[in-house]
Amino acid sequence: MRYIRTFEDSFGKNPRLHDLYKIINYLKILFQDFGYEYNRGYSINELEFKNKKGRVFDINGDYSTTLIFLSVVMRIESTNDILANFIPEYFKTIDGLKLYREDNDFFSTTFQIVGDVDDIISQITKDDIEMKLKTKSYNL
Repeated sequence: MRYIRTFEDSFGKNPRLHDLYKIINYLKILFQDFGYEYNRGYSINELEFKNKKGRVFDINGDYSTTLIFLSVVMRIESTNDILANFIPEYFKTIDGLKLYREDNDFFSTTFQIVGDVDDIISQITKDDIEMKLKTKSYNL
């Protein structure tokens, strides 16, 4: 996908890039509310989240003219982090996020954004995550 982005950037701004920035910034604030610190990755579309023990997960965005992808990559410290392990499962329940690829070898789950970004953001809340995590822990 990176070669597509490079090709498109040479012809001007991508209209979907604004949507990608919007959802990345929202997720940054959301996970800060859960107590995670973040660092920017190699680009503005990459965030690295860590807790007190270390780097737990990354959220990466990629885009083309008509597509936006959002991936969650688990890191070594995610094995003991309940919320980090739940994030890919939670994203599967959101309308507008379509599972694109699940790579168990690299602990990566990629979603294609097929709905309106504002509608997706309105569905992803701290209370909703906590409620679904609690119901999962009780096997409901």
